[in-house]
This record gives sequence, C-alpha cells and structure tokens, in this order.
Amino acid sequence: MRTRSMVIVIAVVVAILAAGMGALLLLKETGLWNMMKPFTVTVKNESNGNIVIVEAGTVRGQSKHTLDHTLESGKTFKFTPDLDILGEDGVYMTHTNAEGATVQTSVCGYTEYLSGSAKVTINDDVEVEQDCH
Repeated sequence: MRTRSMVIVIAVVVAILAAGMGALLLLKETGLWNMMKPFTVTVKNESNGNIVIVEAGTVRGQSKHTLDHTLESGKTFKFTPDLDILGEDGVYMTHTNAEGATVQTSVCGYTEYLSGSAKVTINDDVEVEQDCH
C-alpha cells in the first residue's frame, strides 16, 4: 500500500513538472516569454576596431542610461537599460564607432512596456533586429 502511494505521488510530481516545462516551451515558441522580460539589448561588434557604447535612452528624452562601455572587435555585450517610460515611446542607443564618429540607432521603434529585446550588429553599417513590446 505504501509503495503504491509513493508511485502515485511521484507520477503526480512528474506530471506537474512536465506540464510546467510544456507551458514554458509554449511561451518561448509563441514569443510571449520575450514580452514578459525586461527590455535587453545585445550588441555584436563585427567592425575592425573597438567601439564605445555611450548610452541608451528614450526617444522622447524622458530617460537616459549612460554606459560608456568599450566593446572590442569580435565581442558581444548584453545590457538591460535602466530606463523609465511613460506611455508610448521608443529606445535609442548611441555608440562611437572605430573612426570616432558618434552614431545614434533606434533599437526599439515602439514600446509601451519596455519589454522584449533588440539585437544590434555593428559593422560598416548598423543592423537591428527588434522584438520589443
């Protein structure tokens, strides 16, 4: 009798864990997981020299996060900008390229909740893959 109870308890625990893992996979597959996490920016430096990520801020200018992070050629840097948002806005990132020119790039064209992510690749030009909400 005791063995049967243990088997039932173990089966229930396994079922609960499987359901939880299935729900997590579903959230990731549908993109809902990205909507629930704080907005993050991943920058990949594919240029021939070092760059400096100067700041990130809201397009309306209500909030700014200063970084001054040097990113070596071939390296990747991920950060979560500490920004406050009121209503609808966008997010920009400013960096200094290897030639010393300042470049401002939109990393999130529209957000209400400052969640999701952006992947920025810097080479001769700047490419941005936005998934922000």
